[in-house]
Amino acid sequence: MYKFANFNLTLPIFYGLFVMTLLFVSSLFIAGCLEEDVFSAPSENLTFSVDTLRFDTVFTTLGSVTRSVRLINNSNQNISLSSINFESNDFSKFRMNVDGLPGDNFSNIEILAHDSLYIFVEVTIDPDEPLSISPFIISDAIVIEGGNISQKIFLEAWGQNANYIPNQFNAGQGARLSCDNQLLRWDDPKPYVVYGVLFVDSCNLYLPPGTQIYVHGGLANFNGVIANDGIFIFTENASLTSEGTLENPVVFQGDRLEKGFQDAFGQWNGILFSNNSKNNSIKHTIIKNSVIGIRADSAASVKIDNSIIFNTTNVAIIGQHSNIEVTNTLLHSNGSASIALGFGGNYNISYTTLANYGNQNPAVILDNYKVIDQNQNLIDVFPINATFTNCIIAGSTKDEILYDDGTDGSDPNVFNISFINCLVKIEDLESDTFFESICQNCISIAQGDSIFIDRFEFDYHLHPTSPAMNVGIPIVSITDDLESQIRDSSTPDLGCYESQ
Repeated sequence: MYKFANFNLTLPIFYGLFVMTLLFVSSLFIAGCLEEDVFSAPSENLTFSVDTLRFDTVFTTLGSVTRSVRLINNSNQNISLSSINFESNDFSKFRMNVDGLPGDNFSNIEILAHDSLYIFVEVTIDPDEPLSISPFIISDAIVIEGGNISQKIFLEAWGQNANYIPNQFNAGQGARLSCDNQLLRWDDPKPYVVYGVLFVDSCNLYLPPGTQIYVHGGLANFNGVIANDGIFIFTENASLTSEGTLENPVVFQGDRLEKGFQDAFGQWNGILFSNNSKNNSIKHTIIKNSVIGIRADSAASVKIDNSIIFNTTNVAIIGQHSNIEVTNTLLHSNGSASIALGFGGNYNISYTTLANYGNQNPAVILDNYKVIDQNQNLIDVFPINATFTNCIIAGSTKDEILYDDGTDGSDPNVFNISFINCLVKIEDLESDTFFESICQNCISIAQGDSIFIDRFEFDYHLHPTSPAMNVGIPIVSITDDLESQIRDSSTPDLGCYESQ
């Protein structure tokens, strides 16, 4: 009885203590669970296993490729991401799977402290689709957002079978193309896609008729300097021979051919002939949709015949202390000047149409000096010899020619410019001096003159009443025009087109 009585007396106390202890331990456990389940917006960037997913197969048949990236939460806190989606929203060619769940848009994605999740990305390419649907380089980005944090994982795929130069991984980087001072022919029937900055060195690059070159441009980070990507640079020991024909021109353009991009300015940087690059020849070549068309630096030389340069955000042709010949060429739809020739050099421009409409810059800029100190008090002068013959120089400003002699006329030997039998747009410039001493037998464009058939439709053939007809002087070495039409042997038309 005693034991029984004692048991009966102590059981409630023991039971109460047991329950209290159990509740206490449970509360600690529940509190711990609740603490683990607290998720907040990230306060710092996530770490990615890669910052770019590249689908590096050159597709020749319909195919799909999958790549993955790991998102790592290195913090001590559980985080919740507000969204993961494609930058292009519903127009992406890519598909995504986040931790096993397929979709294009995800919200409220949770990652535990010191944990991670995987994103799988797939793309299906049909290389038989037109370039307007499946361009050479297909790009997008996965945008990851949470709180004030916004990060991107870039996506790149290749949608067409082409020659990628130097390869598909060169965005924002330079690559050297050399052939040991030999001739390198780009004569593959497949197009060439230049990606990044291409230095042509110790090589004569030859482009036969019909060569198609697409340059992938855009902003890139060059050791902390943000600049436009996609450029050809021909070094001192390199040259370019672009040998197009009227029927099969060589074409340089950007690689974005989707609707809305075919005529977009500034898609790539342009063609640069660096110091002392010699024997460059460009015939029946179209250069479009770049920042600049052609630039020739100190002592470089280039000859441009029967070509068209248009849709540039800046100048079509730049010469700096260089040697340039231009014949039967059309320059139009340029964001700045058509031709800018600075710090002297030797230039001969014949039968060229400079249609500089749509901007407030002169079509032609000429000078013979450069500033060599920060205060712009000291200049270095180099002689300029520039002749424009049988050209049309038209545009939207009152004066389409701007020239500046660094010596203010004190040394006539260093500033030798002339315009011969040209049609020019001049209003406020010192017209008497200009037409008497600089522009010989020139014709001033009057308000309302119908020069071209339709400049608004970019048709720069001569209007039947154009003042540019039958007022040129014969140039023995030039017998036809941009379209191989025979020029009048005694009174040819001005500009790149001879009227029929």
